Amino acid sequence: MKKVAILSILVLVSNIVFSQTELPVKTLVNEKQILLKHYAEFYNRESILSGASAFLISYQDKVYAITAKHLLGAAGGIEPEVSLGELDTTIAYWALFPRVPVNEEFDTVFVNAKDMNYGDFNNDLLILNVVNQNHKIEPLKPSFKIPQKGDKLYLIGCPYSQEDCKQNLYTLLFDEYIEEDSRFYFTSKIKVSLAGFSGAPVVDKDGNVICIVAGKTGVDLIYGVGMSEIQKIIK
Repeated sequence: MKKVAILSILVLVSNIVFSQTELPVKTLVNEKQILLKHYAEFYNRESILSGASAFLISYQDKVYAITAKHLLGAAGGIEPEVSLGELDTTIAYWALFPRVPVNEEFDTVFVNAKDMNYGDFNNDLLILNVVNQNHKIEPLKPSFKIPQKGDKLYLIGCPYSQEDCKQNLYTLLFDEYIEEDSRFYFTSKIKVSLAGFSGAPVVDKDGNVICIVAGKTGVDLIYGVGMSEIQKIIK
């Protein structure tokens, strides 16, 4: 009888330990605000960038904002497209904030492209300076590891159809990595429209960001650009 009791305790403990391996990212999303949306105005452009997705990272002792570069063009409602070469002088105003702000003073992150050395960078990832430090948005740590095929990863995002959404967590399965353009592919059974998910983070179970969402191909294949690309801009 004692052996059965001891075995039951061991099984219970092992189940608790296993469940905790899933907890860090879920705890992070439940307790900290990560997902942001845009409001940006540009000189010599009548259109504005509104919505879509962005997030912050902590890298080399600084905090930066990350999003998808294609939002600077027609996909983000900006015409003519703003090139990286003119971005610094073209930004009139750019703020990031949660879909459901709680405190405007501490929820708003202001960004710019001052002194960013984009050079001939041409991948679908955009990194921006964070100007203010008085916000309470949680920056993520970038991860440069390549998952194993079939690994679970997590997309932090919000569909436009869910008006009161702060941030949701969706499970993805890693499928393939293409080193040439630092592109990750994931299979997904997400049932909501991914409109507005461009620039959202894909994280591992510990909440470290692997890549940003860049688009969708086919019925259930999502692709993103890896965080290793920031090393081409921030030396």
